[in-house]
Amino acid sequence: MALPPWWILHDVKPAGPERDMGTWRAISFTQEQQGHFGVDINGEVTDHEQHVNALESLGSERLEKPRPMPNSAAAALVGGAQDSEVDAELRALVARVQDDFERIAREKGRLGDVEEFEPVQVLVQVVTGRNYFVKVHLGGGEYAFLRIYDRFGDVSLEKVRLGLKDLDPIAYF
Repeated sequence: MALPPWWILHDVKPAGPERDMGTWRAISFTQEQQGHFGVDINGEVTDHEQHVNALESLGSERLEKPRPMPNSAAAALVGGAQDSEVDAELRALVARVQDDFERIAREKGRLGDVEEFEPVQVLVQVVTGRNYFVKVHLGGGEYAFLRIYDRFGDVSLEKVRLGLKDLDPIAYF
């Protein structure tokens, strides 16, 4: 079973510029990060001893408490969206996109204010960053699905589905 890249597991943000690979974009590590972590521009380990020392230097708290991962081992596989826990970190992520949600909802014809904006269910997909498929309760029995992309701290609301009910199952969209 393949795990996510080391930088996701240790909450390290690749700080180099995105590289245009033709039909897709790639992350990159700065020269400073490459030297510090013993990796190349793509994050591939080139100096194992330097890499281990750099990860240890992140601090014992970060090594003992890695970034939360979805509940099942299968969820660690890149590409698969799996159920995850609605926790304080997710609530904060959802709060960051509320203004964008309200703007998009108005553009799609939703009238009135959002009474609530409470996440009730989430699927997480590990990609170059993470996709969060979140079911939020808007109040009055109304729900919406949000697709939020978190690219190492750069958060954006990618897609919204409106007019859903409590029994509508969340899925990739």
